[in-house]
Amino acid sequence: MIPGLFLFDLDGTLVDTAPDLGGAVNDMRIARGLEPLPLDLLREPAGHGAPKLLKAAFNMETTDEAYPAMRAEFLKNYAARGVSHSPLFAGIRELLEALREMHVPMGVVTNKPQELADRVCRELDLSDFMEVVIGLGPEGTKLKPAPDSLLLALKRTGIPAEKTLYAGDNTKDALAAQAAGMPFAFVAWGCQQELPDRALYECAARTPADLLSWMLRR
Repeated sequence: MIPGLFLFDLDGTLVDTAPDLGGAVNDMRIARGLEPLPLDLLREPAGHGAPKLLKAAFNMETTDEAYPAMRAEFLKNYAARGVSHSPLFAGIRELLEALREMHVPMGVVTNKPQELADRVCRELDLSDFMEVVIGLGPEGTKLKPAPDSLLLALKRTGIPAEKTLYAGDNTKDALAAQAAGMPFAFVAWGCQQELPDRALYECAARTPADLLSWMLRR
């Protein structure tokens, strides 16, 4: 099957953003006289954004009074870092180039705030591959696992869910894809180490080339 659209999560799927996400929260620890945490301890929380990173670094809950200010500080630190230590995963650019040669439209759907999603795609030369980049913010979309952002990508491209594939590294991605009615591939090189429930994915990809194989054999 050649899909009408191939959508990708961003952090942990196309880009290894864990070093900069973890670095942003470690910058907060250092500013408070605390030792930085090893990246190995922050990689999995990085896949869930500020709530899990602040929990890992400061044992802070989203209900804590100081959480909004801490989240804002984290996002400021992360924006300052940009993609200085956030490479594309090995094989990703080759995958995107192969899909472009096959005339498969592509897009990004992420829980990252829209302006940061646009910036990461721009600075890592991903924007030219993408028909659409959907982050948190536009048209009141809710965070995945809500399907809002995936459905917005379909709305903007005019491609139906049954002709769209989605790949991500998180159970939230899988749940969003299921709710949107699109086939899902879990990528095993990202932040989440455990596979989602087997009913939630068609393919468990070990390398980006596996995503291409999955697409072609459907």
